[in-house]
Amino acid sequence: LLPMPDENSKELAVSYFTLGDSYLYRSRYARAIASYDESMSFAADPGHRGDTLCRKGIAGEGLKNYEKALGFYLDALKEYDTAKTLNPGNTKLIDKRVLIVYKRLPELYHKLGENKKMKEYQDLIKDINRR
Repeated sequence: LLPMPDENSKELAVSYFTLGDSYLYRSRYARAIASYDESMSFAADPGHRGDTLCRKGIAGEGLKNYEKALGFYLDALKEYDTAKTLNPGNTKLIDKRVLIVYKRLPELYHKLGENKKMKEYQDLIKDINRR
């Protein structure tokens, strides 16, 4: 029997994600983004999509395309919000992923010259860490 199309899509999403991670690890940022784009085309799960967008943000930073990286990170946060809405039982896990994104934003906003936003996220991270 052939796997269901949904199973194939999930497997392809994970495979392209893993390939993207391999490129990211080797600092081949443009290829990483292309692989993550392929992963996104097969991914239905918003948690996976958020993780993929987060990795695209890291690759965008590697390319020194800070505006693009910021867009990827902000889109990742939207996907994580969707993931929490669709599966409230995973909120704690998703919140850990959100924190990973939050921790990348202050330095990115600093590089973009947006010091007010940098401070906002620094304060937000401090507040989360106190909880």
